Amino acid sequence: TQLDRYIGGLDALRPAGGPTAPIIVTCTATAAPEAAAAVAWESDTATARITRLVSASGDAGTDVTVFIESDAQGNETGTQYSMNFNPAVLGISSNSGSNPDVTLGAGAPEGTTLIVNAAQAANGHIGVVENYNGGDQGAITAGTKRIAAIRFHILAGAPTGASPVVFDDGVITTVTTDIYGTGLGATYDQTGIVSILDPASTGVTVSGRVLTPDGRGLRNATVTMADQNGVARTVTTSSFGYYRFDNIAAGTVYTIGVASRQYRFAPRFIQPEGDLADIDFVGLE
Repeated sequence: TQLDRYIGGLDALRPAGGPTAPIIVTCTATAAPEAAAAVAWESDTATARITRLVSASGDAGTDVTVFIESDAQGNETGTQYSMNFNPAVLGISSNSGSNPDVTLGAGAPEGTTLIVNAAQAANGHIGVVENYNGGDQGAITAGTKRIAAIRFHILAGAPTGASPVVFDDGVITTVTTDIYGTGLGATYDQTGIVSILDPASTGVTVSGRVLTPDGRGLRNATVTMADQNGVARTVTTSSFGYYRFDNIAAGTVYTIGVASRQYRFAPRFIQPEGDLADIDFVGLE
């Protein structure tokens, strides 16, 4: 935990005691792990993983959750990144260390530690450190994983339109590492946006229920509805598994998916022309 706090910039580094003059040391290299790591890094850059923000939309004065998604290759044991957003449009908690608006995603390995640097949140900067090595698994498994969920509050009076949220090095350096702490080739996608909806527009409603394999309602599952441009909205199911999306544009093709730690769900594709109910999902063992 202390190491993560140093990495996240929450605690100032303190020099350790030791010799006050250089000590000359010689050695004979054998199978140097540094050299092997350098070769692995060079080859890894050719198939660099991508970290992205899943775009979302909402009304002014409401909360919206965006997900941080990673195309993992299976050798990543940690990642850290800073995000920049417009503080005149979006707000987020200024709590550092543990932040109520930043939580682990369903794809983060069990035992992952999460440290947030929100000291500059009022200026539109926030930093996140995720250490997958805290659990027994060590590294994240390969595949597209949602590693974090970021909840923004769309400020009252925010103008209608797209507000970018981009990765940068504003708080901490953006990097992904392997078990040796070696930086891995990675691309940080810069197309994430939070779309503020027009309050004058009207749309349709899409609702349904998320169920366990034996037919019981599943609470706290994450339901995501994304259009063909990747703009997504997310909601969490109620105590009995119900969910609802309002103000959905009619005639647009959407993909609806469900994320849960307990079950897998097949996505569904819809093109609503009017209100749709009973768009239900049943978990797979």
